[in-house]
Amino acid sequence: MASFIDRIKKCIFGSTILTPRDLESLIIDNFIEGKNESTLKNKIYYPTSFKIFLESSDFERLNQHFPGIFEDAVDEFVKMLTNEIPKGHYLPHSKKWQFQFIENTEGMLLKGKTIDLPSGNVLIVSTLYSKGEAQGGTNTVVATKTKVGSAGGRYEINPEILNEISEKGEFTYEKRLVIIPKGSGSASKGPEKQAKATLTLVSGGTFIGGMKSVGLVEPQVKICGKKGFPGAGVQIVRIEDDLVSNPHFIIYEQNGAFLIEAQASLILNGNNITGSTEALPDNAMIIIANKHQLRFSIANKNKDGNPVSKLVSKFFS
Repeated sequence: MASFIDRIKKCIFGSTILTPRDLESLIIDNFIEGKNESTLKNKIYYPTSFKIFLESSDFERLNQHFPGIFEDAVDEFVKMLTNEIPKGHYLPHSKKWQFQFIENTEGMLLKGKTIDLPSGNVLIVSTLYSKGEAQGGTNTVVATKTKVGSAGGRYEINPEILNEISEKGEFTYEKRLVIIPKGSGSASKGPEKQAKATLTLVSGGTFIGGMKSVGLVEPQVKICGKKGFPGAGVQIVRIEDDLVSNPHFIIYEQNGAFLIEAQASLILNGNNITGSTEALPDNAMIIIANKHQLRFSIANKNKDGNPVSKLVSKFFS
């Protein structure tokens, strides 16, 4: 609830409170600016990593909205790029989207110099790559300082200062970067693939993006930690944990039958199967890294009457 002083200010001067929608709009404006500055004649470049500095009271008031702002803003980025990128195969220059929301404190950004960031103001620093991902040591930096109801102004910031900021924490959000150009073969194949099975994190954390459950749609699915990256024809499921190997285990599917290959420490239905390949039954419980408990569930249409599934289960039992 707004304070008495805030209500008086709103009556006299109009609203100056930074809303979730305001913050999302400022991030999108920064993205467009970075894209316009970085794009070449034949290749589109755009920011994929955003550091968003907020004044303390704004940070505390808005932090519950950060996951939603991240998801919604990325959806907007993808819509723009889907319409702008030429039809055909497209390989993004970066592997992921990353947002980091940071509570600004005195002297945090510039050594010996304080940045004035009063309530309602935002400093957004965006780069083409997240830290450690830049190729050839080059990375365009777009820093805009904005406030509610006014256009942003460019702000000079030393890129080396970004190296001092850790990218770990509860207010950092990441998502795999996938763009399918409008009208391309991949986009015109009809509805999305149906999940053949589901992995649900019963305890121990979340998948990247904050999800607790994920559908398995490819014949080969690799369950990895934060640094697992996709390959052709392979689905990557990443768990928000550096202790999870890359990959930790692999699930194979053929005609409704499932196998699990344990490449790191793994307990399946109470049995340690590390280093082996076993049949993976419906409702199986999987424990990895001594902390993450996952439930494997086969989609209804694959559960009953599949002779191949029965044969594989019998062979491995």
